[in-house]
Amino acid sequence: MSEQIQEKKQERSKAKSAVTLASRRLTNAANRDVEFEVLKGLMTDLERVYDDFFCVNEEFEELVLPEEHAEHRTVNGESITEYTRNVQRCYEEARHVFV
Repeated sequence: MSEQIQEKKQERSKAKSAVTLASRRLTNAANRDVEFEVLKGLMTDLERVYDDFFCVNEEFEELVLPEEHAEHRTVNGESITEYTRNVQRCYEEARHVFV
């Protein structure tokens, strides 16, 4: 089970990075005043990776729910809730630039 948790933890980290990258791309493009269609495509990409993150994050939460896996509920000093909130904030900031 621990191997499965480690794999899901890595998958979640990659998903978080994808959200961060997509957010930066959208924000940078908006700051450069690129065409709306380009921004729309970047927003679609952000929505997709954000949805992917939440699916992976839910799977991770289920894996670490049993008490014997409690040590995995904190990653890089952040609880699952804090970790999720940071990804959500990144997404919302970029989305705000789009709207």
